[in-house]
Amino acid sequence: RLEADGVPLSVAYPALLAAASALVWLEDFGRADELTDAVVTAARRRADLEALPLALVHRAWVQLRRPQVTAAVASATEALE
Repeated sequence: RLEADGVPLSVAYPALLAAASALVWLEDFGRADELTDAVVTAARRRADLEALPLALVHRAWVQLRRPQVTAAVASATEALE
């Protein structure tokens, strides 16, 4: 869906991850998870090494709040690699 809009990921991902953060504060973890997963998927598909680590950190935070500790550790570890 991100590619369909024609907006470069480098422009869109900060706003999308800010929206995901707001969803976490609203405790809407399902939508926050969907949004962070979409950014992670798009960053991987484009091999965007600028967006991917930050998206993985956001996804780890969402997973930690769910609580999915093992998944959160995996996402955070991948972000550091």
